[in-house]
Amino acid sequence: MEFKDSYFTKTLKLIKSNPRNILNIVLFDILFLAAVIIFYGLVGSLLSKPSPAISTTVLITYLALALLYYPILILIYSFFKYIVLDSITSLFKKTSLNFGRLKKFSMLNLSIFVVFFITFLVLNGVFLMGAKEGYTPYIFLAINTPLFLLTYIIINISHTLFSEYEKSGIKETIKKTFSIIAKVRSYIGIFLMDAAVIFIYFVVFYLIGVMLKATALQDYAAQVKYSNIYTLIFAILTSIFFYLVIVFNRIYFYNIIKSKK
Repeated sequence: MEFKDSYFTKTLKLIKSNPRNILNIVLFDILFLAAVIIFYGLVGSLLSKPSPAISTTVLITYLALALLYYPILILIYSFFKYIVLDSITSLFKKTSLNFGRLKKFSMLNLSIFVVFFITFLVLNGVFLMGAKEGYTPYIFLAINTPLFLLTYIIINISHTLFSEYEKSGIKETIKKTFSIIAKVRSYIGIFLMDAAVIFIYFVVFYLIGVMLKATALQDYAAQVKYSNIYTLIFAILTSIFFYLVIVFNRIYFYNIIKSKK
């Protein structure tokens, strides 16, 4: 496959030719972030209140809050991702936003989370239990990096299939996800590209930092005065950069899965 016909090029063309859809995606991602911040604030305000005397009612309240915490987060995520997914789907075909399948979508995300969480606990419990303290961080990374990448792939494939097969239920979507995951190798390329782009990004920022230290930030006073500004700019640009990578990956995954389904 020539570069001009690659999924990378096709994805870039889709993004370039559909600015309104991309703006919708960005808007609802921002609204999702705002909703999560508000939710965290509400939970934090509840937990920061002076603890009343321990009673059955208090214990049940805290237990209910603990049990509902992640399902509520998943529901918030599902609501906004459902809208974002519709915007991504509309890049490929005409769509009409309908919340009739939101419940199934939420249950799909909850199912993926439960499987991931149980797998995470089991793998880390087995491999980290009894591990030497010095090796623990390396073992943690060795176990969880592939797990997180696999989960990321599963989420993107299952969401694409859910959108493409409107009559499919949760079980059918999950079965199709695992049946297609071994057949599609194009997502390996996107991870390598992501790694290369991220590496270049940090190298560029490192070189800018070196140049600034050699010119404008030569003396200690200037470093103290402007280092916080530089750090803030770096943090903002890095957040935007990683977000753009995520947006690109979403559309890229949809592109390859749609063509391989």
